[in-house]
Amino acid sequence: MGLGLVAAGGGVWALRPGSAPVELPLQLLSPEVSGPLSPALSKVLLATGRLVSRHLGFESHADETVLEAYLRQKCEEAPSYLGTYTRYASHGALPEALSVPWLESLPELYRRRVVGEIAIMLLVSGGFRAFGYNNFNGYMGGSWHDPRASGAFRPSSEP
Repeated sequence: MGLGLVAAGGGVWALRPGSAPVELPLQLLSPEVSGPLSPALSKVLLATGRLVSRHLGFESHADETVLEAYLRQKCEEAPSYLGTYTRYASHGALPEALSVPWLESLPELYRRRVVGEIAIMLLVSGGFRAFGYNNFNGYMGGSWHDPRASGAFRPSSEP
């Protein structure tokens, strides 16, 4: 029987038998530190964007100007990604080509908050065109249209 330290209501710490270990949420590094995106940091992040767009097959449709504006906004406004981006850039050299082993070697914070979000931004800002579609407005916030009204999907008749 394990013992876990948990916070009781009122701010008092109490022991509770049998509590399971709690996984902490993924958090940005130093989100309170904001500032301009330096040219060196921009270079690393845009190179990551090129790797992602090449890997996903829409490098000719990737809009680096939009990506750079997005990255600047993520650094200059709170909560800022500046600390996370800086640590990512100092983490190590980028590979010649994106690969699963390279992604798996990155800490989860960098996989999701840096590479993953760059991939989403590239997809939204031009990647859909590479697959013969117009941009999917609302992709980052989820689908906003009614599939029955648009005809994009046929509703199932299954119960």
